[in-house]
Amino acid sequence: MSDLDAPESYQTVDPSQVRDDLLQSPDWCQAAYMAGRSLSLPDAFRRARRVVCAGMGRAAVAADLVRALYVRESPLHLSVWRDYDLPAFAGGPDTLLIVSSTTGVDDESLSALDEASRRRCNALLLSPDGALARRASQLGLPCYWPDFATPARQTAVWQAFLLLGILSELWLVPDPGESVTEAVSVMHETTRLIGPDRPAVRNPSKRLAGQFVGRLPIIVGAGILAPVAAYWKLQLNHVSKTAAVCDEMPNASHGSVLGYERPDAVWQKSIVIALRGACDDPRIAARHDLTTTLMLEAGLNQDTVRARGVSSLAQACSLATFGDWTAYYTAIMSDVDPAPASLIHHA
Repeated sequence: MSDLDAPESYQTVDPSQVRDDLLQSPDWCQAAYMAGRSLSLPDAFRRARRVVCAGMGRAAVAADLVRALYVRESPLHLSVWRDYDLPAFAGGPDTLLIVSSTTGVDDESLSALDEASRRRCNALLLSPDGALARRASQLGLPCYWPDFATPARQTAVWQAFLLLGILSELWLVPDPGESVTEAVSVMHETTRLIGPDRPAVRNPSKRLAGQFVGRLPIIVGAGILAPVAAYWKLQLNHVSKTAAVCDEMPNASHGSVLGYERPDAVWQKSIVIALRGACDDPRIAARHDLTTTLMLEAGLNQDTVRARGVSSLAQACSLATFGDWTAYYTAIMSDVDPAPASLIHHA
């Protein structure tokens, strides 16, 4: 097991220097937002009444975060699609399909593009070169991918900022400019507080990674922090190459808590992490408190990570940054290379 305070640990276990991706992530978020605002897109896109964000994995989680940010304050029908084809309501020029793929090859997204063409939807592809980009070119659809992004990048928060830039430039959601500025600042500050140079004794992310080794992390969040919990799960899968589970409040307090009554060997090898922030509805906060009490009474491993920042976006991004580093440290402690594993190609 590698020592997180020893520089040689990173040199040995992280030869691809994934840590540099994490250090640059806040700047990528700023760049992605500005790129989205600067894209030249057809005027017809501005007349969309429905936006469907299609994608898999972390691309879909980025869209979930944007949806959660606006679901209570924007009349726009924004949905996230993780499947083949498209939902029945998506059709015609009133629908804008935004397909996002970090690999450029997943066939679910290819299916969505083809279906959008058949249904005469407006569509935009966010993808690097690959089968998807070639199909978009054949269909005459705009395609964009930022210069700094490659399939090897091990942080995906910037994809949410790219979507925010695009949707706000199309006037489909309120301008998030001030929240973006705060979020980038908070991400920089969070990285300063939990980066590799910060010793474990003063680094809560390193200490949490130590609790994850040999345990099943169960990450719980609510509202805009629910997709952040899903993002933690995916980062642990991708970076740490380990199993993880995510759950969502308040639903978790109506189902998952029932399993706390009989803690068995599985629970003893698990740890529940609550992602909390000032953005939580007071009723959600009360349910978190009650659930924590139930876990303590059952003798379960549990902890809480609290968000930084004022705006909901900044709080979500502070916890996403915390999740990035925790997944990375979990990999290093486990002597697992945090660089991407072999990509899964679909037939």
